Amino acid sequence: MRLQRILPFLVVAFFGCATTEDISYLHHRINKLEERVAKTDRRVSETVTEAQKEVGSEVQKVRTDLASLDADIRALKEQVRTLQASLEENWELLRKLSMRLEELEQKKVAKEEKPEETPPPSAVLPPPTAPALAPIPSPPAPEGEKEEYQQAYETFRSGDYSRAMALFQDFLKKYPKSKLADNAQYWIGECYYMRGEYEKAIL
Repeated sequence: MRLQRILPFLVVAFFGCATTEDISYLHHRINKLEERVAKTDRRVSETVTEAQKEVGSEVQKVRTDLASLDADIRALKEQVRTLQASLEENWELLRKLSMRLEELEQKKVAKEEKPEETPPPSAVLPPPTAPALAPIPSPPAPEGEKEEYQQAYETFRSGDYSRAMALFQDFLKKYPKSKLADNAQYWIGECYYMRGEYEKAIL
């Protein structure tokens, strides 16, 4: 605008014979130039503003990425520490297992090299024999009871002690107050004894 004000004086000073049309033309050219300069200024300002926005967006994106990377690095470091601790525990467990295995192998070798000690014949005692006690005589019983009792007794004499014991037990269930009940109980104890169940035989 200052150029526009002083331009007529310059024209008069240097071109005293310039016409009004020339001056108007120069004013027109100056206005056009000023408009172009203003447009250029606006475009430059807009470009700078957009560039600043883009740069700011990129900077923010870079900061976000850096923060995410930092979090990932911290998480990876924590995982490394956890894995390292677990690895140390596994190594310690492996060391203990190796020591235990070596100890067992040494015991096995020592046992294989050492002959087994067999007890002398005198140390092996035969199972105690039950005293040959005859059943207590009982008064005569009814024929049905006698037959079942006799069947159980004959089974015992044949050596089928499990079957004989079952028959005597059935006899006691059917005839708990029989005169032969005590004898049946006695032979049940004998069956236990002959089967090697000495504790039950005593009971």
